[in-house]
Amino acid sequence: MTLQSVRRITVLICIVGMLSIVGCKTIPIYNVNNQPIDTGSHTNIGMYEIEVAIHRACNKLGWKMYVEKEGLIVATLNIRSHQAVVDIKYDKNKYSIIYKSSTNLKARNGKIHKNYKGWIMNLDRQIQEELLNS
Repeated sequence: MTLQSVRRITVLICIVGMLSIVGCKTIPIYNVNNQPIDTGSHTNIGMYEIEVAIHRACNKLGWKMYVEKEGLIVATLNIRSHQAVVDIKYDKNKYSIIYKSSTNLKARNGKIHKNYKGWIMNLDRQIQEELLNS
């Protein structure tokens, strides 16, 4: 093997290594905290109606959910080999979507795969839409 071949292999290994680091960018874990519940003109909405709206939002976006207790839903999103699990805490005035756990999303030291934020933002928007349509 010539010196030029060794250099080419070394450069190729460095490029592949850098691309793998860039392709798996992590960002701070995104949570939705105390989002006000806006029901438009529907002023008398109860806990059950809020639960149903969250359930509809989860279903529309492919999240599987279960009610752990009144005011707390656990939702799970599975995409290929990735999984995100969140707690959705709610009362009559506000809700929060809080990171609980994940698989294959490189969660460590308060950071997670960049796609996670988009999934949570989409869930937040869908919950808001369902609440307005309650």
